[in-house]
Amino acid sequence: MIKMQEDLRCLYKWLCVNRLQLNVNKTKFMVISRAANVSSDNYSLKIKDEVIEKVRIIKYLGIYIDDKLKFEEHIDYTVAKIRKKIGLMKRSSSDTQIDKLQKMQNRAMRFILNKRYDTPIQEMIAELNWLSVKQQIFYHAMKFVFNIKQVSGCRCIKRK
Repeated sequence: MIKMQEDLRCLYKWLCVNRLQLNVNKTKFMVISRAANVSSDNYSLKIKDEVIEKVRIIKYLGIYIDDKLKFEEHIDYTVAKIRKKIGLMKRSSSDTQIDKLQKMQNRAMRFILNKRYDTPIQEMIAELNWLSVKQQIFYHAMKFVFNIKQVSGCRCIKRK
C-alpha cells in the first residue's frame, strides 16, 4: 500500500504540472483479492491529504465489479433488468394493446403515404419498408436476447 500511495503522489504532481484536476470525491479504490483471509479494512489512500473512498463494489463501464471478482452484484442487476423487460413485454403484448398500437401505426402510414382508409395495411408496410407492431415487438425482443448473450459471452446459466 505504501507503493500505491507513492504512485498517487506522483500522479498528483503530474496532474498539477499539466494543469489538470482530479475530483477526489469521485475517486474510489478497491482491493481485489480472491483469497478469503485478505481484509482491506486496514488500507487507506490519500491524495493531497484527502482520503480516497474505499469500496467493495463499483459500477465501471456498465459492469458491477466486486472485490472478489464474483460479479454477483452484476448478475443480480442483469437479472432484475431482464425481469423488468420481460414484464414490460408481457404487459404490452396483450392483443388489445397491440391492436391500439397497430391502429395508430396504420393511421400514420395512411397520412404519410396520403392513402385512403381502405388501402391494405400490408401494401403500406411494404411501401414504407416498415415492420408491423407485432413484428417490431418480436424484433426488439430478439435484439434484447442477442445483446444479453453478447454481454454474457454466450455463457448459459445452468439451473441447479
